[in-house]
Amino acid sequence: MGIVSGQNIPSVALFAFGDSNFDAGNRKYLTSATLAQNFWPYGKSRDDPNGKFSDGKIAPDFIAKFMGIPHDIPPALKPDADVSRGASFAVDYASILGNGTPKDSLTLNQQVRKFSQMISNWKEDYIAKSLFMISIGMEDYYNFTKTTPEADASAQQAFVISVINRLKYNIEMLYSSGASKFVVHNVAPLGCLPIVRQEFNTGNECYE
Repeated sequence: MGIVSGQNIPSVALFAFGDSNFDAGNRKYLTSATLAQNFWPYGKSRDDPNGKFSDGKIAPDFIAKFMGIPHDIPPALKPDADVSRGASFAVDYASILGNGTPKDSLTLNQQVRKFSQMISNWKEDYIAKSLFMISIGMEDYYNFTKTTPEADASAQQAFVISVINRLKYNIEMLYSSGASKFVVHNVAPLGCLPIVRQEFNTGNECYE
């Protein structure tokens, strides 16, 4: 794969959608609850707990830097945010199907519709050249395994198909809005998630 510097990449934007992996701080604008990610040790590497589920940056921030974007991708829900080079619409606890998504979060479809409401901020040809990143699905599969632990292979396959079809529908909505460049992040092994390892007390091992 060829490597190019950010200076050689056209001036475009980056848009992120999904769950906590790509949440740039949106959830704090949807709830009055005290959120752990607004406090240390989150943001530790920058001494800036800013609502991100990381020690300072999330994946879209690193990609944005590579693309020559001079700042981290802002949360779309932040009032007066500079969205000229893109924004993150991702929210903690977001899901594709919406089953179990709390009211102080946004489903993928709600995020896509929020983008559509803000689309006048960007020119059509600008959107076509920009990158759209999606990282979601963890909540869907986690909730499914929790609520239907005895599901057989047929039921599991049917659920996977329903998730994929809904994901496809939302990608098609973005495509119809002018998006053409997508990165869809795969779901990590559920048994390796910290919340699962903690629940089943597996220590440093993944839950099988």
